[in-house]
Amino acid sequence: MIYDTIDHAALYAPICDALKTILDFAAGVTASTETGKHELGDGLFAMVGRYATEPAEERLFESHRKYIDVQIVVEGRERLDVAPLAVAVENDPYDAESDCAFYHAPAEFTTQVALQEGAFIVLYPHDAHKPNCTLEEIENITKVVGKIPVE
Repeated sequence: MIYDTIDHAALYAPICDALKTILDFAAGVTASTETGKHELGDGLFAMVGRYATEPAEERLFESHRKYIDVQIVVEGRERLDVAPLAVAVENDPYDAESDCAFYHAPAEFTTQVALQEGAFIVLYPHDAHKPNCTLEEIENITKVVGKIPVE
């Protein structure tokens, strides 16, 4: 897991061009940017979403095998919980088509991250994560979820 702000996007170019590409895309998202999938080349893509956050107790943890997630809040705030996949208990088995499985995770292994406007988090396949959670009160947010192929 990496947690930072989009203002530091240039610092990640020496580590990973793919991450910088996704962060640069997110920096250009405006109210007129269409929701849905945006191809970024080299197997990278980003999903732009607009939604209301939900109470954390109504959400499940998820993980992905084929992609690393880069989640960037463009507008609004949300809470995202992270736990090691190794301690998570499977709720819905892995579906290769959606590249997703759903879990519950023990509270004692869960880290809560507050994502404000401009914040991003990088989540690897071993990071079970519960996005879209209400931070203090339900908020409408705009978020970019970039996908970096693992292989």
